[in-house]
Amino acid sequence: MRSGQAIEAARRDYRNAARKRQAQRTLPDAWAKLIESEDELLVELLSDKVEDLCGVKLSRQPRRSVQPVPSDAPKSTGYELYGQRHRARNARDVLVQVFRGFAERDPSFLERFAALPKHGRKRRYLARTREELYPGSPDLVGNAYEVRPG
Repeated sequence: MRSGQAIEAARRDYRNAARKRQAQRTLPDAWAKLIESEDELLVELLSDKVEDLCGVKLSRQPRRSVQPVPSDAPKSTGYELYGQRHRARNARDVLVQVFRGFAERDPSFLERFAALPKHGRKRRYLARTREELYPGSPDLVGNAYEVRPG
């Protein structure tokens, strides 16, 4: 005597698989909407993960309107840190100044950041020695810049 349980179980499996596929297709749209809405929980979770990874807590800044830069305005390199605008000569100067700014607020920041297992895709951004920045490339060691003496 067959009760149809096997057929019903197969239908349930099929419905579950279809639901999983639908969820996977919907995931990118859901993520985009969360980012657009600046969901408080999501922002807090991201902030916590950033702090876990590099030891710096993100502070939420109020959204500001962006004014277009006139095409005849002089181009300049710079950054904003802790609500203050800073000038820099180039991208390396930005990175060095930002590292210094973080280290001023938290004297252990540089040591903790250097201890992270990975920084960039190809090389480290910060290390205790010049040789650690460019392992296997002694010709590049001269490109290293000292953030803080020692």
